[in-house]
Amino acid sequence: MVELLNDAARLTYGSLSTPNFQRETAHLEVAYQFTGYELVSNRPELVFGGKISNAVFLQKTRDDGESISVSVGGREVVFRLNAAHLGSENVTLAGRITTSSAALALPTKLQYAQRSTIRQQSLEVFFPCAELGAFYREKQAAATVAIGCAEAFRLGQASSRTYQEIVALNQPSYRVFRNLQQPGRFLLLPLAYEITRYSPGIPAREYHPALIVYAALDAEHPEKSRIRFETMLGPALSPYEYENLRRRLLTEAQSPVLELPNMLAQHTDFRWNLTSSPPVEAVTSATPECLHTALATDLSSALLLKTIIQNTGLTGEARFTLEDGTVLTSALSIHLSRISGPWPAGPIAIRRNGATLQLTNRIEGSLAIKDVYLFNGQNEPTRLSVEKQLTPAASLDVVAPGTFTAAQADFVPLADGNPTFEEVRAMIEEIQCNVAFLDLVNYDNYGLTRLDIEARLRNVPGVFRVAMDNRRGSVNFLLPLTTYLAVRIVEYRVTKVFASKAAELTAWLTWDMETRSNIISLTWEGIPT
Repeated sequence: MVELLNDAARLTYGSLSTPNFQRETAHLEVAYQFTGYELVSNRPELVFGGKISNAVFLQKTRDDGESISVSVGGREVVFRLNAAHLGSENVTLAGRITTSSAALALPTKLQYAQRSTIRQQSLEVFFPCAELGAFYREKQAAATVAIGCAEAFRLGQASSRTYQEIVALNQPSYRVFRNLQQPGRFLLLPLAYEITRYSPGIPAREYHPALIVYAALDAEHPEKSRIRFETMLGPALSPYEYENLRRRLLTEAQSPVLELPNMLAQHTDFRWNLTSSPPVEAVTSATPECLHTALATDLSSALLLKTIIQNTGLTGEARFTLEDGTVLTSALSIHLSRISGPWPAGPIAIRRNGATLQLTNRIEGSLAIKDVYLFNGQNEPTRLSVEKQLTPAASLDVVAPGTFTAAQADFVPLADGNPTFEEVRAMIEEIQCNVAFLDLVNYDNYGLTRLDIEARLRNVPGVFRVAMDNRRGSVNFLLPLTTYLAVRIVEYRVTKVFASKAAELTAWLTWDMETRSNIISLTWEGIPT
């Protein structure tokens, strides 16, 4: 191992970890040597073998003529070396070719020589920090930690780059970023935040929309009274999308950790698309769990704001500024027809019982269950077709064989039109509305003994008898704030009790509290029969 310092370490890190860091990529030169014995042989190579051509020598005599007799193919030829005609006579010898194993049995002598061999190879080396962040580690005072991707010439200093987008993992509802300084951690950016629900385990609130409507009334100065709509916004992702992303991240890290921008942003700006009518004050803040939004308006505009939230919704934008200066944006929506969550479990409670999954709808609306997916590590999930409707509080069983670690349903909410605050089970403050009656009639002039009064709110069930004491009386209406905002008209009727004739009952009379206060004065002219 060779230890490198300062610029040498920075240059090496950049070459090995960063694409296009320099013109020439880093190379690893591999050289090795070994010594061995090699066979050495002088034996001639045979083109073809096993054949031999020979001539038969009959005799050889040596006399004065020095002649040689040769017999070939039944002919005898005598060669006389000194004969004059030897050079001119053409003699043809018929040869004989025979098969002979001796022709192959050439003399064999094996020899070996010692030889040293040297080999050299050049290999390109590149270990991208975006994928192998844990490969690069830095010795710090307390421990050795993985540094992931950093600016090569700023090693040893605080890096200014923290996140890198993983485009291959992006989906229409979210984007994914890799933490370059802490391998194994990822930023999940939902492209939209919408009204979420309370998580399971919260008494009296679980699975209800995180939406509250309440009033801050000023009795002395009604113009200063405010109606507030407060909600929590969560990621607009389905449980299936979230679980499938976790599965895909297993190819990037053994135990991936997902974080949301509202957990990490150093600064967040919010902008809502508001108009002058109704006059709305919007205040939004980011918490690790969600985005908290409060909308406030006056009494006269509260009903209009309520109608907008129910029908068209309010939209806006969140801008998250991260520690490295990166700015990410998400859309915001406050609309009763777009309620998600609870994050990240979703509105369906899934309970495993052996080879069966029980799915229970825990919200106020019906759900269309398309499929159930069974997850097991980074493998493709197993799809189980369901194609059934699940009404509120209803359950269904799905056979789920095999081994799996998680199960999620792919579903679509079913809604008939835009729901109301009451239908989605929003938390609505109850308002005590007090209506006072003053009896200003001169009984003696008309022969009266008393007046009996009944009162009700228009379109609100219930009729109440007004208890009169010393010509004064009142009635209290306890009703949801949203109802109070929509219905501000009191209806009342009076029974005239005479001393000398039968009682008379008036028709239902109306009184608009918004324009005429909550004090009703009774005069003889105002209670005709």
